[in-house]
Amino acid sequence: RELAAALLRQGRGREAVAACDQALALDRFDQEALAYRALGLRMAGLIAEAWNTLGTVRRGLGEGDAALLAYRTALRHRPLFASAHDNLAECLRDLGRGHEALESSRAVAAAWPGDRSAQRIRGDALKRAGDLEAAAQAYRASLVLDDQDAESHYRLGATLVLAGAVNEGIGHLDRAAALSPRQALYLRELAAALLRQGRCLPPLGLAVAGIS
Repeated sequence: RELAAALLRQGRGREAVAACDQALALDRFDQEALAYRALGLRMAGLIAEAWNTLGTVRRGLGEGDAALLAYRTALRHRPLFASAHDNLAECLRDLGRGHEALESSRAVAAAWPGDRSAQRIRGDALKRAGDLEAAAQAYRASLVLDDQDAESHYRLGATLVLAGAVNEGIGHLDRAAALSPRQALYLRELAAALLRQGRCLPPLGLAVAGIS
C-alpha cells in the first residue's frame, strides 16, 4: 500500500494498480488497497474499472446505496462489464433487491442479442437466482454465437454438473480446458466433476490445476 501511494504521487497509475493487486492477493477486503486501486485506475484512464472498484470500497464500508451508484456508473461507461454486473447483483441481493439483478441482465441480453458476453451475463444472473435450466440455455446461446469461447463452455459445464447432468457437463468442461489449457480454474472444475465419477485428470492437468 505504501508503494501504491508513492506511485500515485508520481502519476504512475497502472503501476499503482499492480502494487494494490499484490496487497489484495493477500486480503481482498483491504479497503485502503481498494481505494488506492480505484485512484490508480482512474489515473490510468480506466474509468469503468475505477468505478467498479470504488463500489467495492463503498460496499465494504456498508454503504449499499453508494455502492450501487458506483457499480451502475461503471456500467454506464462499459455496459458489458461482467465484473460490475456480478458486483451489482451481489449488492442488490444484500439489500434484498435481487430481482433487480435479473431484470438488469434481461435488459442487457435483449439489447445485445449478438454478443456472447451479454448472454453470459444473463446466464450468471439466472444461475445466481437458482434457475439452472434457464442459465444453461443462456450459456448455450453464447456458444451459438461462438463455439470456441472457453469461458462459455466452462460456465455451461459447471452449471450442468450442478444441475446433475454430470456427463454433459464434463464434456463442456473438457472443451473449455482444451481451448485454454493453462487456465487452472477450468481444470480444477473438470477434476472435481471427474472425481464424482471416480476418474481423475492426467498428471499434467493436475499440475496445471495445482492439485497434488
